[in-house]
Amino acid sequence: MGASPALTLISEYDPAARAIRINGASLRRVVRVLGDAEYDNVVRAAVAHELYHHEVAEGRIAALRDRRAVEREAEHFVRVRYGIDPTRFERVLR
Repeated sequence: MGASPALTLISEYDPAARAIRINGASLRRVVRVLGDAEYDNVVRAAVAHELYHHEVAEGRIAALRDRRAVEREAEHFVRVRYGIDPTRFERVLR
């Protein structure tokens, strides 16, 4: 996955392929730390986060220039759609 050395991704969106990829190792790590009951929530949050990026790429959501603002909006998208706080999972990977 296209992670920087300081960041481990759970998922990524590839606009050219119009595909969402889940990082299996990251998914397993989060579930190992937070418990098996969180598996569905991690997958939902990861897919919803990347769906936000897809919606932007398709022009259905306005694109933002600031990368941090983009990621905050993607996190908000997950909270609104599924009531899940995706930062819980991201903290495990830091």
